[in-house]
Amino acid sequence: MYSTLQLPGANLISRPSSMIWLSSAILLLGIGGAHLHCFTPSAHVPPLDKNANLSGIVGFGLDLYKQLTLEKPSENFIFSPYSIWAALVMVYFGAAGNTQAQLARGLRLVDKPSAHQLWKGLELLYRQENNAKMSLDVASRAYFDESFALLPCVLTVFPDELRIVNFNNAKTAAGAINDFVRQKTRGLIPSIVQEDLVRSASMVLVNAVYFKGLWEKEFKKPSTQKRDFSVAPGNTVSVDMMSQVADFNYGESSQLGSRILELPYAGRHLSMILLLPNTNGNEASSLARLVRRLSSAALRDALSAGKLESLNVDVLLPKFKFHGELSKNLVNALKKMGIIDVFDENQADLSQFSSKKKLAVTDIIHKAYVDVNEEGTEAAAATAAVLVYKSLQEPPKPVKFHCDRPFVFLIYNRVTNNILFIGDVKNPRNLQS
Repeated sequence: MYSTLQLPGANLISRPSSMIWLSSAILLLGIGGAHLHCFTPSAHVPPLDKNANLSGIVGFGLDLYKQLTLEKPSENFIFSPYSIWAALVMVYFGAAGNTQAQLARGLRLVDKPSAHQLWKGLELLYRQENNAKMSLDVASRAYFDESFALLPCVLTVFPDELRIVNFNNAKTAAGAINDFVRQKTRGLIPSIVQEDLVRSASMVLVNAVYFKGLWEKEFKKPSTQKRDFSVAPGNTVSVDMMSQVADFNYGESSQLGSRILELPYAGRHLSMILLLPNTNGNEASSLARLVRRLSSAALRDALSAGKLESLNVDVLLPKFKFHGELSKNLVNALKKMGIIDVFDENQADLSQFSSKKKLAVTDIIHKAYVDVNEEGTEAAAATAAVLVYKSLQEPPKPVKFHCDRPFVFLIYNRVTNNILFIGDVKNPRNLQS
């Protein structure tokens, strides 16, 4: 079940920089008999072309975000639509019939060969985007029980991801899965599955994402001060608010009813996109209106060339640190998006994994964590200083972008135009160390 977002353990409090850690797991339980053949993907998949169209992934993620966050109008929220998409694509590879059709529609896929090229190629591309001040790591695993009669082509679908385990030895099997998650998230998510969940499973499909980025332009710690954040009319909380005045990409979208600010991470491959809704005097309804208007086309238009302008901006952004967990409510949201049969033991058709067992997805577990603070790089501050000296005329007053009311944030890959993480801050009380 969904857990209230809260401060992580004390061992995470001192971690520097802006960070996000995430992992997902899908459990599939054998329940009967069926047979069909599965597809055989290309033997070699190159990294994805940087100009590839990822609007389908973005559309899936934004629709899922709407379903999940609007159910919790007063709770802060964080998840990775990309990670959930990647994990469900693994399920799609084994699907047939109506189950395959529902997954294809929900995940915005055309066919299995192109889906495999997209899934694998994107993962390979993201592994290449690391630099000295930004780490991005994505990986998937497909754990099959040793008694599971795999179709031969499963070995070609998951040549690097396939792992054979004994789920009857639940302690060892769960340990192997959790070790993978712990390693990929640098120890910050120590476990994703419990022994009782895997004991009767035939498969567990896992995707993990780790991101650590330093701001291109840091927020200086001495500038952080207590300021009011308006949760609702007449309801304010005092929070640590980071502050800086520098040149950033800024814009406004009448389609979204929002102001937009881009805070790049070092290397400029990834940015935090802040969406601050135009207020109508009611902070909660303003945020809900923005969320309802979010779509792949609207976001792409708002971030397109010419829509954002480099301006001197007076930025206020609260420090925040929290984690979230999705399970049953994630299943419910996916069902509302038309992905239904895969969760029904009487309707699911995942027969392209095996000729011996019919499968259904019994559980989905998704965990995410975000930490946003002042850390950045010295070089970015010098860039801002140079811009000040362009003219001897009195510079114009900076545009105010004060996140002192509920807002949406995205970790956005500017190279592929893909959302890695999305969330919102509705009430930063108890989200600061």
